[in-house]
Amino acid sequence: MPSTIGSRIKRLRKLAGLTLQQLANKSGVDDSSICKMENQYYDQTSIERVRRLARALDVTVDELV
Repeated sequence: MPSTIGSRIKRLRKLAGLTLQQLANKSGVDDSSICKMENQYYDQTSIERVRRLARALDVTVDELV
């Protein structure tokens, strides 16, 4: 199965030892949006959301997309 942005976010979040709520607080992206992304309920997301999550996870945008 190909890796998706959601699966990469989830893997990186767990590697960082963060809960959904902690990542939400750190990134400014609400936890329900992160949950939807991790579980592939979002077909698309904004680049700004991706930037915020990448910054919070201390990775590049390229590593998420």
